[in-house]
Amino acid sequence: IMSHDVCWLFSTALLLVGSLTLLILAYAFEDNGVATAVPVLTLLVAIPSLVSLVLQVRMNRQVKQQNLLTDEEHDSTLLALDSEKKLDLLTAGLRPTSTSVSLYFGPALSLVVVILVRLAASPFNFEGDPSNLDFGPKNGIENGEPNIAFTNEFNTYGHCLQGVLGAMLAFPAVSGVLTQLFTCKFREYWQSCNNHVWNLIKVTAVFMCIYPTYNLTKRLIRTSESFATSSFCNNGLEWAVGFMIGLALGDFISIVVKRSALNQILDQKFAQEGESWLLGTQEPPKYQPRVNGFICIMGIVFLITVFAASVFFGLSWHSCPNGEVDCVNYSDEGISAEVLAVMLIIPIVIVSVVSCGECMRLRK
Repeated sequence: IMSHDVCWLFSTALLLVGSLTLLILAYAFEDNGVATAVPVLTLLVAIPSLVSLVLQVRMNRQVKQQNLLTDEEHDSTLLALDSEKKLDLLTAGLRPTSTSVSLYFGPALSLVVVILVRLAASPFNFEGDPSNLDFGPKNGIENGEPNIAFTNEFNTYGHCLQGVLGAMLAFPAVSGVLTQLFTCKFREYWQSCNNHVWNLIKVTAVFMCIYPTYNLTKRLIRTSESFATSSFCNNGLEWAVGFMIGLALGDFISIVVKRSALNQILDQKFAQEGESWLLGTQEPPKYQPRVNGFICIMGIVFLITVFAASVFFGLSWHSCPNGEVDCVNYSDEGISAEVLAVMLIIPIVIVSVVSCGECMRLRK
């Protein structure tokens, strides 16, 4: 359980440090003030991550103290072998699937970084303002419609909410709790899950991740030559940041559920009616083969979407719509090999690291 928790601690700490770093940079380089959305969004990621980190560290200490107490008193009943097995099952059961991590979490993180790199370049090449989440004028048209993320509009909330749900529902703790609430009518939290509701929630999570593909397709059809200055930037950022918030909230809910079950394990409260699939006493929820196949196929589509977006960012970095030359980001250089390389390296590195980390965890 401790080796599993190291991965959990690292991912939570990464969310916390990343969000706080972005907040510091936003205030350090601001010229015209900082958009209200910046600190709000940062706190929505940082606070759940910080609480999750504290709870996880406390749980690790609790397990360690119990083990020391067991060694000193030679009391095999405190943490019986079946209890230790349940701890391992608990940790593994609350982790998102390898498919979710490799095909959704890794690419989503890549998309966040790619769009943030584009945002950071706004004042240098696109006449934008990163501190106000301003990507510059749409399609690079001088004094044109601003391309700003997280405005107080319905679409903004819709994009962000899709990202939040896409990440949160991928966590077994979240989908398990919802399944039990729906099937048990808010009774008997630890009852076994209903497979149909479980699979429906997982499919819903996948549908929430379709928006980036739709967003990419729409922009390529309408403004492929000016993709780097299109609305893909602000709309994509709204969805991607929502996904990061969902990761933080899903991690927090997982820790809360894990802490509750852990207390039962350490206190030796194993009443038959109180145990569930999560503790290994009942049949766990299963993915239907078609559902699992659908999740994998859509994950591959999402992965391709992120790589395609990265490529088109690089290809259209200095180009204008309809072959014109009067946009704010135009340059005689044409396609920048350096920009294209950077945009491609970001998803390659992030997806590779996330996937390799998941493979190493599975081997252990």
